Amino acid sequence: MTAPDPRSRFLAIFKALRMPFGYEDSCKLGQGRLLTDRCLVSFGREALCGDDADLAVVRRILSDLAAPAVCHTWLADHIAGAGIIHFGFEVEGGNLVHKIYLEYVRDARLALATPGGPPAPVLVHRALKWRVDTDHVRETHYRLVPDGGLTLADRLTQHDGDAGRHAAVDMARGVLCQALTRTGADDLILLDVADIDSARHSFDLQLYDAGLRLADVEAEVMRLGRDFDIPADALGAFFAGRSASVLGHIAGGQDAAGSPFATLYYGAQGL
Repeated sequence: MTAPDPRSRFLAIFKALRMPFGYEDSCKLGQGRLLTDRCLVSFGREALCGDDADLAVVRRILSDLAAPAVCHTWLADHIAGAGIIHFGFEVEGGNLVHKIYLEYVRDARLALATPGGPPAPVLVHRALKWRVDTDHVRETHYRLVPDGGLTLADRLTQHDGDAGRHAAVDMARGVLCQALTRTGADDLILLDVADIDSARHSFDLQLYDAGLRLADVEAEVMRLGRDFDIPADALGAFFAGRSASVLGHIAGGQDAAGSPFATLYYGAQGL
């Protein structure tokens, strides 16, 4: 009998819990590469931890995901205040990467409801990402920052850098223009993203309320693919089977190695 592939094994961990969870696919574009074997599952914290913040279920999931011991300590230190827990899966360059995100929903909602926006940066997500079968762990913070009176487009421009990052920002600005024809700027959320101990610095633009589909942004992404030297037929094949999927958010900038990247998150279900 054929062994299940890594994504199927990842999802089986959560299906075995026999409780509803959210699911979202993603694809990542980098120089000469298109990574599509990526996804995210999401749970309300109380569903996994109960009212008493019992971490046993989450710890078992981390063990099933081959998380290093430091991930268990990190979880206990930072779970307070988290409203949603996300788990991520990615295959990159033959390496299997797993992730856990803590989303501080209440803090984010309070910041978004503050007239004129938050006066100081607010931590919305805190994430750990580890390469399976190694001790390689990275911590990433996603923050809502004061807009300084700038528009979303101007704030995206602040992430311009070398040619690769500029291309990702150009793609995001094009998608943003389309989103603003369908909803107001107040319905879109732009986060600033950085690693604790790497070169990662990027943006994450949430577009759920705009109702865009992948087909709506195909031209923008194909242009980015040309800048990244990704074969057009590979990108075309990706869109061919997913064009009706709803676009959730886009990310881009500089990754942990200092290389330009862009990511599309799409097809969210549940939660």
